[in-house]
Amino acid sequence: MKNKEFEKCIQNTFIYNKNLKNNSILNIESLKILGIYEKREDIKKAIYKFSSKDIKPFPLPRLIKYQDYLDKYKIFHKKISQFYGDLSPETFKKYFEKLKIIIENKLRNKNKNSSTSGFSTYEIKENMEINDRLIVREFVKNTFYGDFNKLLYNLNIDNFEPVAYFTSIFMYRLNTYAKQNNYYCVENDK
Repeated sequence: MKNKEFEKCIQNTFIYNKNLKNNSILNIESLKILGIYEKREDIKKAIYKFSSKDIKPFPLPRLIKYQDYLDKYKIFHKKISQFYGDLSPETFKKYFEKLKIIIENKLRNKNKNSSTSGFSTYEIKENMEINDRLIVREFVKNTFYGDFNKLLYNLNIDNFEPVAYFTSIFMYRLNTYAKQNNYYCVENDK
């Protein structure tokens, strides 16, 4: 295998194949194949035998099927684009109040105050650079990230516009912050 970093990620490999007679095993020389199993019980035993508390699971993002996108998310993206760049204090106040109600009633989590204070960093300030840094800092601190994703995955008519507004502002402020700090990677065609 050419990529040595990839080899560090996968240390032990088990292959589960319900039909070993019709076997087409991956031809990856550097993988340490510890066993090939046809029965579920055998693969479970092998995984249990080689498991370790030091192994960290790789988080998988939730997948959205194309039809789900067309049915549910395309209209949401259109709404985001309508809010993009709307930095008026009035719009912020309107949707912040709606979002506080959603967080209070719908999410019912233990960190309501933390999430609300995280979203309050979106408030439009005179010095937009400070605004950008605050939003990025709160996102990294994870004060609103979890709730934001819950709202995005569970869009409904009650939270549609406030979530679209805050998504739009987040994207806009993040893009502005990246431009100001030269975080975009541009490759030359040479």
